[in-house]
Amino acid sequence: MIENNFALNTILSLGILAIAGLAGGISVRRIGLPSISGYLLAGMLLGPSFADVFSHETISEFSHLITPLGLAYMAYTIGGSLPLSSIRGLYKTIASIILCEGLLAFTFVLGLVLIVAPLVLPETSNNFESRMSIGLILGSISLATAPGVTLAIISDSKAKGPLTTTLLSVVAIDNVLAVSICAIFVGTATLLMDSSGTVTAGSIVLTEFLTISGSVIFGAAAALPVLLLSRFARDRKEKLLMIVGMLILAHGISETLHLHPIITNMALGFSVVNLQTPKQDLIEIANDVEGIIFVIFFTIAGAHLDFGILTTAGALVAALVIGRSSGKLLGSWAGAKLTKAPRTVTRYLGLTLMPIAGVTVGLALLIEQIPELSPISELIINGLLAATLINELIAPPASKFALERAGESSKAVSQD
Repeated sequence: MIENNFALNTILSLGILAIAGLAGGISVRRIGLPSISGYLLAGMLLGPSFADVFSHETISEFSHLITPLGLAYMAYTIGGSLPLSSIRGLYKTIASIILCEGLLAFTFVLGLVLIVAPLVLPETSNNFESRMSIGLILGSISLATAPGVTLAIISDSKAKGPLTTTLLSVVAIDNVLAVSICAIFVGTATLLMDSSGTVTAGSIVLTEFLTISGSVIFGAAAALPVLLLSRFARDRKEKLLMIVGMLILAHGISETLHLHPIITNMALGFSVVNLQTPKQDLIEIANDVEGIIFVIFFTIAGAHLDFGILTTAGALVAALVIGRSSGKLLGSWAGAKLTKAPRTVTRYLGLTLMPIAGVTVGLALLIEQIPELSPISELIINGLLAATLINELIAPPASKFALERAGESSKAVSQD
């Protein structure tokens, strides 16, 4: 009987969370903000630090179930947004832009975090190891750009052109690099924070190389049964069930083999989009479950926000927002300028790279599961969630403006 009551309470909590997140998304859309901002706000209001509708235990339980599923879906769509046919002839430009904006975003965030970290860290954790660990983790996560927000803005604007094509390619590769580099620096941070001395630098480098390589190989191999079985699917629903099932299976096997599930599903999506026939359409079909996944994922993420810690992390949030934005803007301009990219790309790409959400939040939530990082994980999560919320108020209008000024939106305005 106790077990049944617990199951009922858990299901009831999940239902409340989904409806509240949906209501929040609908509400903020009425004032021109993206739905994701509403999901985060709803979670914040219902979370332990405000109305306390959901306890820390309930939120943690949901996170362990929903976070992997949300990340699996987003990783698949990221990889699926990178068909090689769309970037042929743009390799040099894309590589230059990604190198410059990624390097500057990482460097700016790392530098600013090292400056402000002593102001936000508790006295017991205010040491070089903690400061450097926070800087490396936040710097690497700053490489990511929100694919869901970006794709939604492009879809709403019906944008097409060189800026849009370059943007989609940069966003996809940004997130691959963010996940890969974050994995390496989380390992480095674990080494710095591990007082037992059981972790070595050499073991981190070798382990991460093998893990990332294995993740890519496994993800590419997992695409083969998807492509084969989809030929026997009777309709769109069966294809969708097959894709969702494979994402969950690939994630579970990756965890069992100690691979990176996010990279695995990115490789899966990339392989599918480049090997499928036009009739299979296995990337677009996955969008049918986007709504429910995003509502629950981001509402849970918002519930993690601790207002008590947030009041002491203001400087960290400012460092993250300013450092990342400056790096993306200056780096994308420099990278495009070096390769003589079209003027619209040089001028406006930086503004379209502002959004942060899905992968950023997902990586933050995964950090809390690493015991060695427990002295700093709560500060990192709250800093990233607060920065995400602030970013979601600013980035979508900026991206929309950039696409319009570039003349690629259906509501384009003339350039000066």
